[in-house]
Amino acid sequence: MKKLFFSAVALVAFNSVSIANTIQIEEEKVKDEKAITFYLTKCDQIYLTTLLKAIELEFSNEDASDIAGAAYQVCKEKEVKQN
Repeated sequence: MKKLFFSAVALVAFNSVSIANTIQIEEEKVKDEKAITFYLTKCDQIYLTTLLKAIELEFSNEDASDIAGAAYQVCKEKEVKQN
């Protein structure tokens, strides 16, 4: 699950880079296009927000992932204690 979120974050992060270097070409219409919806728990949101902030603060991807993972673990432990 951790890899899935990191992949999603990487996709979002690198998407802005690719948009900056694009040239306009003709759009191709895709008929079988499907929307994907992601449902994030509170802890998932904390992980993603922490990861993005760590990357923004110029931590390496590995360190940012470790920091976000620690924040996720703390959130999960608090959830268990509340139940």
